[in-house]
Amino acid sequence: AVNRQSKHDNTQVTDWYDILCENQLADFAERVLKKGMLVYVQARPAFEESKNIAGEKEDRPRFIANEIRIL
Repeated sequence: AVNRQSKHDNTQVTDWYDILCENQLADFAERVLKKGMLVYVQARPAFEESKNIAGEKEDRPRFIANEIRIL
């Protein structure tokens, strides 16, 4: 998740992202990372076709991680 300021009323907004970790990076994330930790993730974008709540097809952004650093 990424927290940012809203442009309209200056409140905090949280954007959520799906991040896929593979192999050793997945093992590291599972063993070490805990909810609420501040991390830096370097990733490349990928898109996955899915259906929204109305049943319409849409491309959903995902990211495939290649580096995670605890800040």
